[in-house]
Amino acid sequence: MIRFAVRVVVASLAGATLGCITTINPVVYKRDTGAPVMPERPEGCVVEIFDENQTAPRAVKVLGRIELAWSQDQVQEQGQEYAMKTLKTAACEQGGHYILNMRALPRGFRQGMLFEGDLAVIVDDAGVPLQGVATGTSSSSDGVHVAPSASTSTVPAVAPRG
Repeated sequence: MIRFAVRVVVASLAGATLGCITTINPVVYKRDTGAPVMPERPEGCVVEIFDENQTAPRAVKVLGRIELAWSQDQVQEQGQEYAMKTLKTAACEQGGHYILNMRALPRGFRQGMLFEGDLAVIVDDAGVPLQGVATGTSSSSDGVHVAPSASTSTVPAVAPRG
């Protein structure tokens, strides 16, 4: 019985060491009903995060909610900057370009933080999501079209609270 438990722990630690950042720090993605499933973007892709009173520089379609719940120890050890890096990695995995309405909410006294925002993808003038697009406003790339979207909006964001 003890051998089995040791093997499981060793296997789990090995997987955590080899796994990606979102395996070690699980992110919850809740895709909106009817939102397109976007292809994964390359590792290390650029994802911009927008806070309260900020608007994405291009037209977007919100794909869903993205959340990361961290314990107080994780917040203290890794910091909010690493939480944002984790969310950006998850956004790339889901094909997103922007995280809008970004908030950092306390989960209770010494209970850690919940980081949450709306995952969005850039769309063209017809509302069709694009992939392979640089997120910066200086980019001239038009990207590649993917499945059509139902609606588009430029969404303001919410600032972290803390």
